[in-house]
Amino acid sequence: MLPTSPYETIAVVAIVAIGACIQGSIGFGWAMVAAPFIVLFEPDFVPAPAIMAGVLLVVLMTWRERKSIDLRGVKWMAAGCIPGIAGASAVVSILSANGFTITFSILVLLAVLLSAIGVSVILSNRNLFIAGFISGFMGTISSIGGPPVALVYQHASGSKLRGTLSAFFLVCASLALIGLYFAGKLGIHELKLALILIPGLLTGLFVSRFTVSFLDRHAIRPFVLAFSASSAIAVFIRVLV
Repeated sequence: MLPTSPYETIAVVAIVAIGACIQGSIGFGWAMVAAPFIVLFEPDFVPAPAIMAGVLLVVLMTWRERKSIDLRGVKWMAAGCIPGIAGASAVVSILSANGFTITFSILVLLAVLLSAIGVSVILSNRNLFIAGFISGFMGTISSIGGPPVALVYQHASGSKLRGTLSAFFLVCASLALIGLYFAGKLGIHELKLALILIPGLLTGLFVSRFTVSFLDRHAIRPFVLAFSASSAIAVFIRVLV
């Protein structure tokens, strides 16, 4: 089903625009902000529609930041995301609706935890592979795969972070959609839901052209984490009630 009223659709588009603006400015965060919220309106928005819409966002960001991409990092993270996506696709294919929603909520809270701890991670091939694996698994189920790879690149320049993560997300999202298709979770219904999200993504990315120079990822981090955690908890409570 689709959002039941124009007001719900406007709310979904607005929150997606905010998330896209954050990702356009700091390199990740659109799904972390938007996914827990839009699931409250329509659980089917996640994972396939959110990932499909996100592909357009990362294509545009990859092109914008193409000169700053760390190709070595993308290669190792992409190698790691393949088994992560395979495992997540198998899990998604056997979960019930409530089981999926509970798993989604847990993974969102895990993403918040990974972002909050901010531990220092060495930029090694092994750590890139592990980050790619975790990101592929989390991203396929929840559409939120940014925190594990953002931890590895947390000390990189803004342009390198945005470019490298966008290129990786492009590869990972494309593979995740293939996995979801074979798991029976990608079809016409999911495409229609993805189309609802695209205006918000494009608006947010356009606005990020003006915020990218001064939006500091550490200053906005508490807002992103608090919003994501509270939304995930709300989703979890809704299932229990």
